[in-house]
Amino acid sequence: MPLRDAVLLSWELRSYRAALEQNGPVFFDRGVPDTLDYLRLTGLPVPDHIRNAGQRFRYASHVFIAPPWREIFWQDCERRSRTHLSRAGQHLHRIGL
Repeated sequence: MPLRDAVLLSWELRSYRAALEQNGPVFFDRGVPDTLDYLRLTGLPVPDHIRNAGQRFRYASHVFIAPPWREIFWQDCERRSRTHLSRAGQHLHRIGL
């Protein structure tokens, strides 16, 4: 799992940096805080580099968080999170953990 976490974090940081170059609003499906939230929700240890990235690479002060959309959600090899974890992760974003 640590290598996978590092790859996911690297991808999210690349997306974050690319968004900084854009004018106007930018929409993310996932981001650095999602990696942190996933580890917390599943009871996995949060490595320091992921915790630091979660604090350093923040979303804007005003964000729009869409609720999980059950009709388009499906379980596959790429999407390990279940709908109940998606809802719990959404709650973590809202309360800012």
